[in-house]
Amino acid sequence: MLGLLIIGDYLREIEAFSRRLELEVWLQFPGAINAGNRAKIVAHLLVTLGVYNLINPYLPSLDLSADELNTEDTITWYTFDSPPVTITVGKDTDRGFGDRNRLLFQQALTQYTHLTKTVNYQRALLDMKNGEKVCSSALLKTVERKKYITYSHPNFLLIPNGVLVRSADIHLFQPYIDSSNRLNLSLALTSNNFILGTSSGRRYGAGVDSLLEKIRKNSPGQLLIRSGQDVNSGLIHMLHKNRLDLVLGFSTEQEYAARSIGNEAATAFLPIVEQLPYTLGYTGCSKGEWGDRIVGQINGVLEEPATFVAFMQYYKNWLPSSNHSYYDELVSEALLNNPEMEFRNKRNQKTPSVDRSPDN
Repeated sequence: MLGLLIIGDYLREIEAFSRRLELEVWLQFPGAINAGNRAKIVAHLLVTLGVYNLINPYLPSLDLSADELNTEDTITWYTFDSPPVTITVGKDTDRGFGDRNRLLFQQALTQYTHLTKTVNYQRALLDMKNGEKVCSSALLKTVERKKYITYSHPNFLLIPNGVLVRSADIHLFQPYIDSSNRLNLSLALTSNNFILGTSSGRRYGAGVDSLLEKIRKNSPGQLLIRSGQDVNSGLIHMLHKNRLDLVLGFSTEQEYAARSIGNEAATAFLPIVEQLPYTLGYTGCSKGEWGDRIVGQINGVLEEPATFVAFMQYYKNWLPSSNHSYYDELVSEALLNNPEMEFRNKRNQKTPSVDRSPDN
């Protein structure tokens, strides 16, 4: 029945799109509507309506509203086009480290019906603000988001955001790289007219976010903010087309880009001065009684010893091999000194109830 609901919703979206198409084409290109174009649009509409009307008598539940589907025992998981955190297309679909986290939670929380929907960051945050019963397994924590998102324990530890650049152009950034091989991003942007690509709605960490706000106000031409569902892949494509000079992101994104284009030398990752040594990532649900309950149960899964090991390995599988030792050092440091990681001591004797083998 759930599959039929999705098919029905899809057909209704096509129907609405078909009805709008002719008007939108006419508004933008008044001379484009000729008899041939009109016939194609009408044929498209008639086929869609025919299929929809054929199955509609057997799908009474297609008329359910979003609120009626937004039930207590259903978790809608929002995912993003942000490989390799979450991968929504291609041979590695659902094999990002954020995807693997989500799938493990879905496997463990069998008392719920789980739906997965690809959206952009802005849509996810808006729905969480509005109290929709949604969660995401790939979020960073900010003061503002804590007002409307209940966060889990940390479910992954990241080498922090840096910048992706074309390897052939790395010499352009040498004047702004310090003795620790970290790029001073603020200095680079104020000293040169580099164009930086970012994702709309995404947060990169307090230091970087404040820098981006300053650039947006003072030098908006140096900042390209991309939105939509193909944000990350689109920015990397623009980088290789020389439409951008830098893209904010993770070293795992460099690794994904290298594997995708079959040329690991094409893109280089530069750590930046403005970031802390590591970043923690979380699962989050809309704040409220429902979200608090779901996050409490997610925390129970995270407190199982094997879960942490698996999640760290999911992430490590997407790191360049040259970063593995450094990553292990960061994890050890966090476990020893970060209070947010103390939850790992709560159930250190518990036997995991589901398979969490860290295969890729």
